[in-house]
Amino acid sequence: WLEDRGVGDAWRIAPALVDTGWTLEMLTSAVGGLEADLGTHLTRWIGLQSLADQMLGEVEIAARRISELVRIVKDYSYLDQAPVQEIDPTAGIEDTLVLLKHKLGEIEVVLDFEDDLAPVEAPGRDLNQVWTNLVDNAADAMVDGGTLTVTARNSADSVVIEISDTGIGMPPDVADRIFDPFFTTKEPGKGTGLGLHTVHTIITRIGGTISVASSQAGTTFTVELPTTSGTSDG
Repeated sequence: WLEDRGVGDAWRIAPALVDTGWTLEMLTSAVGGLEADLGTHLTRWIGLQSLADQMLGEVEIAARRISELVRIVKDYSYLDQAPVQEIDPTAGIEDTLVLLKHKLGEIEVVLDFEDDLAPVEAPGRDLNQVWTNLVDNAADAMVDGGTLTVTARNSADSVVIEISDTGIGMPPDVADRIFDPFFTTKEPGKGTGLGLHTVHTIITRIGGTISVASSQAGTTFTVELPTTSGTSDG
């Protein structure tokens, strides 16, 4: 029908008409007196439809980003409301690795936890958010596979936990800003820039510290959490 009326690229236009529910009768009625310029009109219509689809895609990405920002800000506002309890810091790490097993895929996971780790006093839910963000970032840095190493050891009045990846690493200027709010190196729609800022906020609020060291060989986040004995003495 399209080719009979001189429409170029009929093979490309026809599927679009079918997808939008146009029948032969509807099309015949709609074009009416436009027969002479039908090809031009249909080509223009297809172009507009493609533009509309592209714009809808961009709106969808923006909506997802806004939704993620709202969720993070909401979680951020509840940080002080999680109950503080005496916990084994490595329990949450192991749970996180199970939850993110699918994303880790073929990445090798190595755990090295010192025996008889001292308990820490912290909001368990908030600490789980810390581990989730750090492990998730490590997985993102190793898109072609690699090794994720998590160590935990006692140190004076604290427990030191290191989460290391063998990913692409980051330059010094990026590492210096990695905990800044809304700073992200991910492509639009895939990062809010609040994840590591929230991690830093959680750790500092419970009296701990977090630092990052990175090179072309990978990245290591070091988290130091005060133990219950350390907090009671000080």
